[in-house]
Amino acid sequence: MKGKFLGFRLKEAREIREFTLTNIAGLLGVTKQAVSQYEAGIVQPSPEKIIRLLQVLRLPSQFFTKERSFSVNEVGVPNFRKFAAATKSAREEVKTKSYWLADSVRTLKTYVNFPKLNLPNFDLPDDFRDLDDEIEGYALELRKFWNLGLGPISNMVRLLENNGIFVSRFAFDDRVDAFSIKIGEDAYIILGNSDTTCVRSRLDAAHELAHLVLHRNITEDDQKDPVSHKKIETQAFRFGAAFLMPMQTFSRELLSTNNEFLVHLKERWKVSKQAMMMRARDLGLLSESQLKYFYRLNSAKRTKEELDELLPLEEPLLLRKTMELLVSNAGMSKRDLLDLLAFDEGTVIELLGLSEDFFEQEEDNVIDITVKRPL
Repeated sequence: MKGKFLGFRLKEAREIREFTLTNIAGLLGVTKQAVSQYEAGIVQPSPEKIIRLLQVLRLPSQFFTKERSFSVNEVGVPNFRKFAAATKSAREEVKTKSYWLADSVRTLKTYVNFPKLNLPNFDLPDDFRDLDDEIEGYALELRKFWNLGLGPISNMVRLLENNGIFVSRFAFDDRVDAFSIKIGEDAYIILGNSDTTCVRSRLDAAHELAHLVLHRNITEDDQKDPVSHKKIETQAFRFGAAFLMPMQTFSRELLSTNNEFLVHLKERWKVSKQAMMMRARDLGLLSESQLKYFYRLNSAKRTKEELDELLPLEEPLLLRKTMELLVSNAGMSKRDLLDLLAFDEGTVIELLGLSEDFFEQEEDNVIDITVKRPL
């Protein structure tokens, strides 16, 4: 059956590759209005123009016929860390990449059984503004739900993946910072890979986990309203800190705010000194003036602290291991997998956390022959 050119795919790819309608129109020798009609599905470009688009946008031939694997109704409200600071185009880019990731995950689900999403269904108030007094309790309940105890979490990314949350690291505008979204029965957390550290990334992960657990009732209007968004983000930071540093344990271990002792605790808990001091303030172990004094003393270390270069970044493994498993155990070639996913090599490598040389050309099957005897 003849494939159908899907205009929304052109719009996605154009924006991801940072082309304007005018850019594409010039490259195709058509009007900007014609490109808009392609994207709206009103008019289908000629075969010659489709080939040109594939070349310019660096995409495989099956990209423009790849149907979306989920409906619009399955997409939850996206959680943007810095909604006001990030431009609309930056938000759309990371959202589109998360859709492509979801498409890839659903394709892979045809061949493997991923861990099921394992999040508690807390009885949350209808209005997120009523959450404040319960945040500590929800963080503790989630630890109990996952049987974590009250000590440091060894690897946040692995914890999320083992509980059915798909984690990816891909580049996006620094003003977005981190991102999470629920699509159908799947949950996704996107962690930036630009100039980040292990401790910052772990708090980002816990912060996004908070959105998935606490903020299922928020609306896009809540996200867009500056006052509401600030409240949502404050709650997520509070939950993330409480989840990483449980009150019962952390408050006992914070014997001193001496710099050397804080570095010792940082190595154990894998959280920044700043995060520990803010947690101490929230727990009533430190006054606001003491916290400000700490900031004055450490003003030169606001972006870089001791151990930042020594603690390794926690990398997602689930999707990379899935691809490796399908090649090694299911008899699928890497090229077959790439065709199934229907995205370009660079995109698949980025979204699934693969090595840069993963899709290098495989050797052809060679017939095994030997020389019978010397000539």
